Amino acid sequence: MNAALTIAQAKVQGPSIDWAGLSPLIALLGGATIVLLLGLFRSRLVREALVPLVLTILALSLYPQIALKKGEPTVVRSIGPAQQAASANERAEARP
Repeated sequence: MNAALTIAQAKVQGPSIDWAGLSPLIALLGGATIVLLLGLFRSRLVREALVPLVLTILALSLYPQIALKKGEPTVVRSIGPAQQAASANERAEARP
């Protein structure tokens, strides 16, 4: 009985979720959901002007910003060796 109670009280560790990696997709899906929900309003101005122009532009502008911010460290790491090689070449050429 004690063993079953100990197992039942043990903390279960679920899988870790990379929310930063999923954030571009979450932003895109969230924006699409808002656009679709606001398209249900009965006002003609909201359906034909606000939703297509403002909200779609806002949703599509958030996606690349989040993706670029997430990808910046990867880009910096990948071009780091090339920058070091270029600076070494410049120093070698500057020496007489």
